[in-house]
Amino acid sequence: MAQIELEHIERVFRLGDSEVHALRDVSLRIEAGEYLAVMGPSGSGKSTLLNLLGLLDRPNAGHYRLEGRDVTTLSADEQAGCAARASASCSRASTSCRASPRPRTSPCR
Repeated sequence: MAQIELEHIERVFRLGDSEVHALRDVSLRIEAGEYLAVMGPSGSGKSTLLNLLGLLDRPNAGHYRLEGRDVTTLSADEQAGCAARASASCSRASTSCRASPRPRTSPCR
């Protein structure tokens, strides 16, 4: 089981009559202990992706599984509890994430 798994994630922002597709059909798996660097030009969705991984934002479509649990189905309060104990430590300054194992007693399970 992947530590972090995204399936067909979409994030759309509405600006007036326009729609901006920040993330379109993003799928990825991060195993425990793996490192991931998120790189790209300005406006390519790096910060949007990291905000979703850190449970600071929600996708418009798709599924985000954290240790096998679909966190896209959780309430805002439940997501906040998971975010406080999330196993992925993300640093926006370096735009990198490292999935680190944690005890199975996690309340996000």
